[in-house]
Amino acid sequence: MKELEPYGLEVKQVLVRYFRYTDEIQKNIEEKKLKDQLVFKNQAEGRAAIEGAQLKKMIQEGQASVGIKLQEGSAYITKKDADRDLYVRTKHAEADLLIKLAEARKTQLRNDALQGAGSDRMVGLKLAEVYKGLELVVLPSDGPNGVNPLDLERTMKLLELKRQEAR
Repeated sequence: MKELEPYGLEVKQVLVRYFRYTDEIQKNIEEKKLKDQLVFKNQAEGRAAIEGAQLKKMIQEGQASVGIKLQEGSAYITKKDADRDLYVRTKHAEADLLIKLAEARKTQLRNDALQGAGSDRMVGLKLAEVYKGLELVVLPSDGPNGVNPLDLERTMKLLELKRQEAR
């Protein structure tokens, strides 16, 4: 700042507080700044779109994975239900078979008992039970089929009972 020395002024430091450009330069600077900001904005939007697409893809993959797991769980439940039903039906069938075999064995044992020693007496006792419930029985007392309750031999013969020997 030699221009100011003849006036006795010495400039040691210059501070620019507000620099003012011409309107055209100011307009060019602002346009450039707007263009730069638009580029930055477009770049950020592009990155955001890429990230959004990746996020959407990850969400869809996650939902697909959840759907697959739900289907696997449903299939597992269906299989376990079918296994349980098969087991229950098998056990019921086995139990029914055991019951039928036991009933057949019971019938066989009863038939064997009725054909063995003492079966005549058992039939007689059953017949006595039948007579026991009756209040009145009318039986013919004469003729070839006449019944005399006091004639035990004839009653046994009529009922086809056999006398057992004393032991």
